[in-house]
Amino acid sequence: MNYLAAVLALTAGLAMAQKPKSQKETDAVRAMIAANTPDAKIAAVEDLLSKYKDTEFKSIALTQAAQAEQIKGDQIAGINYANRAIEADKKNFQAHILLAQLTVQGTHEFDLDKDQKLATVNKAANEALVDLKTAPKPNPALTDDQWEGIKKDFASQAHEALGMAAALDKKLDVAATEYKAAVDNPMPDPGTMVRLAAVYDDQGKFDDSAPLQLASGTWFPQPRAIGALTLTTQTGQPLTERDLAGHPTLVFFGFTHCPDVCPTTLARLAEIKKAAALPDLRVLFVSVDPGRDTPAVLAPYVRAFDPDFIGATGDAGEITRIAQKFGVAVARIDLPGGDYMMDHSAAVFLLDRHAQIVAVFTPPFEVPPFAEDLRHIESRLRG
Repeated sequence: MNYLAAVLALTAGLAMAQKPKSQKETDAVRAMIAANTPDAKIAAVEDLLSKYKDTEFKSIALTQAAQAEQIKGDQIAGINYANRAIEADKKNFQAHILLAQLTVQGTHEFDLDKDQKLATVNKAANEALVDLKTAPKPNPALTDDQWEGIKKDFASQAHEALGMAAALDKKLDVAATEYKAAVDNPMPDPGTMVRLAAVYDDQGKFDDSAPLQLASGTWFPQPRAIGALTLTTQTGQPLTERDLAGHPTLVFFGFTHCPDVCPTTLARLAEIKKAAALPDLRVLFVSVDPGRDTPAVLAPYVRAFDPDFIGATGDAGEITRIAQKFGVAVARIDLPGGDYMMDHSAAVFLLDRHAQIVAVFTPPFEVPPFAEDLRHIESRLRG
């Protein structure tokens, strides 16, 4: 899971686990969750906290504000929100991780207060790792495996912050250990892979630091089998792992009621497919909302992006199992009023002609470098 998406997914889930004291507070919380830009998110948080000073959502709201400031690149404001979130809830591991990330991102080798900053990073990240071990499930709809996967994603973020702090402190062995812990994940962050390679370079371990480099994703030196799967396409036909063999496939998990990320990603994938010009490249959209995304719903949705796109749905248990196999975190977030949304990892996976995962791409999906990556590795996809 992309780390920003992970923060959004869990804070929303935690928010819905609380109980607003009035309908007006419910509306303010919903507005906070629905805000889809950093500035709108911060404004909604401030509105909630100004009107309901004793709200049980205080730490959750402040965490969302810290994450929004991180997206904006305002480290000082983000650190302030993260510290306030921790003050409101000492066990808020998300806020501890954000504090560690924001602090290490604003630390430089020759800062006079570097040691103090790195101490803050180490303390916050390690406290997050401790609290993660006993963190309660925020949403009863999550399976145990889903919750463990989400916790692993957050632990990866904490380890990455610890690795960055160790690298700044010239403790290369420690940095390598922390980065390796961070990428021990079904969907490792490409930036962490680059940082690990840089540490190997500094250590003189050149054999370890030279995997295939992609401009917009991460190549897996050891392909990962997806195993058996049983889905149904938008035409009502069965789709199994055998149908994915014989050609490269880009796989994206999402849902048709998604307001922004899914349609934006599918539109980009249509452009990437055209720009790459690989004659047998396919795009598979797997719904994580099988209750609403029937074949009849999927058909016009995927055709709107590209008539050759494949949409797939299936049994909820099978969707969950397949998502876990890909390392995709999925969570249903119940909203006040009975509606719900789905939150999920926003990654695109590349399968080779043996239906094995060989690369993962994370946002932003820029068309020229993504298409060039596909052309660059075309021969490997057919090997």
